[in-house]
Amino acid sequence: MNDTESESKDTETPEECVVKEGKADILRLPFVFYNNVQEFNRDFSVLAINTYLKNELWKNNLRPNKWIKDKITILDALSATGLRSIRYALECNESVLPIQIFANDVSKKAIETIDKNIVRNGVTDRVVSNQSDAALFMVKNRNMKDRFSIIDLDPYGSPSPFLDSAVQSLAEGGMLMITCTDMAVLCGNHSEVCHAKYGSIPLRSKSCHEMALRIIIRSVESHANRYGRYIVPLVSLSVDFYVRIFLQIYTSPHEVKRSASKLSYVYQCTGCESIELQPLIQNKRHTEDNAYNFSPTAPKVGRNCEHCGHTYQMGGPIWSAPIHSSQFISQLQKQLSDFNEQSFVTHKRMHGMLQVLSEELIDCPLYYSLDRLCRVVQCSMPSMKTFRSALLNGGFQVSYSHASKTSVKTNAPNAYIWDIIREIEKLKTKHSLPESSPGFHIINKETTNSVSLEEHENAEPMSKEMQLLRYQVNPEPNWGPRSLPSKLVNKRESNQGKRSRPKDSEESPNNHKKVLT
Repeated sequence: MNDTESESKDTETPEECVVKEGKADILRLPFVFYNNVQEFNRDFSVLAINTYLKNELWKNNLRPNKWIKDKITILDALSATGLRSIRYALECNESVLPIQIFANDVSKKAIETIDKNIVRNGVTDRVVSNQSDAALFMVKNRNMKDRFSIIDLDPYGSPSPFLDSAVQSLAEGGMLMITCTDMAVLCGNHSEVCHAKYGSIPLRSKSCHEMALRIIIRSVESHANRYGRYIVPLVSLSVDFYVRIFLQIYTSPHEVKRSASKLSYVYQCTGCESIELQPLIQNKRHTEDNAYNFSPTAPKVGRNCEHCGHTYQMGGPIWSAPIHSSQFISQLQKQLSDFNEQSFVTHKRMHGMLQVLSEELIDCPLYYSLDRLCRVVQCSMPSMKTFRSALLNGGFQVSYSHASKTSVKTNAPNAYIWDIIREIEKLKTKHSLPESSPGFHIINKETTNSVSLEEHENAEPMSKEMQLLRYQVNPEPNWGPRSLPSKLVNKRESNQGKRSRPKDSEESPNNHKKVLT
């Protein structure tokens, strides 16, 4: 411990508390937001930045002399305590270029805390605090020479107000990291709000967490396209109560023309929840002049579901291209092997998550949930191994999704999936289903494919055989998003009896500032 750190600790106020995470040792004040639950988020971000720097991924897809920066600049746009910025300064040491980190926040109190923590951790040569609105600060640095190499957006709630500024101010080949915690909106509880923020309609389904990832990626792509830029997803995570996305941004008007071919609408049956994707456009490449010919597509489904007879509902558009890069995931795994379990508290979880991601089918958007498939026809749920074996025996691919432990991600058509369910239902006790139910129509349809339930040698994924930590169990009560720092007036107390008080009364909660002053 140096003299500066000792002096900082001696001057702590009673309201301050010390938070130790990674190599950082910071002070946290009650009016500055901090969430210990997102330690996995921060650990994974440190790993991703180190991987990006070590492999010099900014050089991918770039024309010669396109990268003109002589240093790596990282913007922690909504820094709060400065924990992320300080951890990046202390733990991201894989760069061949010098690193400068900007810890930005609009709050004066937050900046005061950040400044204390910068001095406390001895990173004054690498981390600079900045008090500004994040969107305005990014726009001011959108000139080519001032653009950031890496931007980290970790807002409280939705990142939508910052996306347009971020895609403008990121350097060519730069990495954008985004956190979203407004999962109720993204998962279909408030479709109109999701459309207002992200430009897509979500559907309430078992695969809503992956759909949330694809909605956000489509939104970022839309913002980037306005400036002749396009995105390349590196890795996309749905964990705990939030999603975290890592992607690169490049400039190419030619590639922007292909963006619509990476988007699809989603048709979901209101009865059996069968899913069909409808691409916005199709493109056919001409080998002669290396050009593309784009054409609209016709609907793939009729008004009623062919499996159960119920109607469809439509959502989207969503990003239907891959949301992960297999190469980047492999690089992350290799980078993680260079760290021991003492380097990251969440090391075991990252190891398991990366293995599941490496096994995940990247060309199969969305997934089914085995328990929901069986509930439609009211049969007992078989083992996941049995169901995966049936798909593999039919010559199809299958994997888990990292977002759900009962997920079935496969390239098998819906007809084959329901044939498996019919075969399983024959082995179980019969149930009396109402004739109007989707399960009744499915069970009484003829099987069109031969289904084998014999155990397949590859039915168990490697991540399970290795007994890795694949799906996190909540380690403590109330595991989830934290509330904002306490305000001067308690919200519950201020709302007591508000319906019976006069609107203009000084005791009204709307006038609490008058009372305090």
